[in-house]
Amino acid sequence: MSFDCEKCNHVQPNGAKPEKMITKMRNKIYPVRKQDKIIIDQGGSGWEIVKEIQVCQECFLSNEGQNE
Repeated sequence: MSFDCEKCNHVQPNGAKPEKMITKMRNKIYPVRKQDKIIIDQGGSGWEIVKEIQVCQECFLSNEGQNE
């Protein structure tokens, strides 16, 4: 099955594996979770993916290391 690269817009050949590229993330605060007044999870903070796109391997490799 072929796919369109969402970065360069080229149609990829059958059998080409799409790579996932994260384009947008946001900071997320997770609240403390309780069940019957017992704390199950302390909560905390972390990162959440907002948007990711499917790209060809060439676009994925050319963008590697740019988001660090």
